[in-house]
Amino acid sequence: MSSTSPDNTCFVVDQGLSIQGMGGYFLNGLHGLMCFSMRKRACLYNPTTGQRLTLPKIMPDIIAEPEHWVFVLEPGASWKKVVTHENYRPHAPFVPGQSISGSVVYYLAWLDMHTHAIVSFDVRSEEFTTIIAPLVDVRYLIPAFEMRAELKEYSRKITIFEYSYLKTDGTTVLWVLEDAEKKEWSTRNLVLQPCQMHLVQDIDLIVKGTTKDGKVILAPMDVHSGFYILRYDLQSNDLTQEC
Repeated sequence: MSSTSPDNTCFVVDQGLSIQGMGGYFLNGLHGLMCFSMRKRACLYNPTTGQRLTLPKIMPDIIAEPEHWVFVLEPGASWKKVVTHENYRPHAPFVPGQSISGSVVYYLAWLDMHTHAIVSFDVRSEEFTTIIAPLVDVRYLIPAFEMRAELKEYSRKITIFEYSYLKTDGTTVLWVLEDAEKKEWSTRNLVLQPCQMHLVQDIDLIVKGTTKDGKVILAPMDVHSGFYILRYDLQSNDLTQEC
């Protein structure tokens, strides 16, 4: 994939990257590799070499105890079960993980129907750390099935971007993890200008990523009426649409 303009807003996709049956909802990147779902299997793809690796399948069991598995890329590799420690808290991840600081993977997870947290997994030590997200307002007791949130890097810090009320009242909340060891947070509330509400009102949006300068990319979940993206500048609190 190559850019055709200096501002990196237009791209030309190499037809050699077309993969039949490639899913686009769970997509992540790390060290130049793409991880995505293809039908019911997880795959790794190297855009530089064109090589694709389909990971061994794991059979799910909704009755079994929570388990975590790691697949290490090495000759003869296979899935390895992670042995959890005493301080481990069972949880249900609800957004794909991100490797924001090298060997540590972060993701958002539910501990119960009203308690969510940032969970980190250190690939080297194979240890989990759970940091419960703060509640700054009684209205943020949002049930798990209604909450809209993503984990992002903001000002070089792990941040929860919560946008459950964006389409109804134009508000979002940033929960910035200032100190992971002390579990200290800062909060920033954002409210759209009335003239921008038509861009989000009654529209189900999903976060698709962030730009290098920290803007959040949102896209409609329903693209039948045409595809477009919204760029949300968190610094200036400005929302723009690009078709």
